[in-house]
Amino acid sequence: MGFERFLNYQNDAARRSASAPWRSGNYAPGSLTRTLWVVAAAMILIVVSGCAQNYGRFAIDRQVAQDFRAGVVRPEYQYSYSGRDTMPYAIIAIHRTWRVPSRYWTPFDPEPAELMRMSDNIYDEVQHNPYGASIKAPNGETIGFWYSNVFNRSVRVNPEQRTVQILFRNPENEDRPGW
Repeated sequence: MGFERFLNYQNDAARRSASAPWRSGNYAPGSLTRTLWVVAAAMILIVVSGCAQNYGRFAIDRQVAQDFRAGVVRPEYQYSYSGRDTMPYAIIAIHRTWRVPSRYWTPFDPEPAELMRMSDNIYDEVQHNPYGASIKAPNGETIGFWYSNVFNRSVRVNPEQRTVQILFRNPENEDRPGW
């Protein structure tokens, strides 16, 4: 009777091992390591493919800030603001060969005095020192200028359609983006 019990126990153990190899240690050597490498490679591929999109960049430039504050209007650029015209969150100037297809940016043709007034009255709850930046396409071409004190921003560029999307968090309403 004892030997039959032993055989039944062995058969039960073999069945459990076959259905759950990690319980008995009967898994193929290196399969866990191989699985981890596959998962890591998949994650890297996802990150790299997300970064391969057409993102431009901002290059901080003191001259741009001085030009906005001095009311220098460049005729080859289309100006837009986001927020209120009396206290904008940001002002951009995009070269006229590019478009900004967004309802959050209001185009305007500023006179120098108006650009000075808007630049002096930029929304300053975030910080009190607005800055200027050149907006660069992925190939390094300057396609516009930015003036604001919002630092959490990004620019997406579509060279085929010649469009620019500038995204940033609405400083007055943290739970809604301003794009």
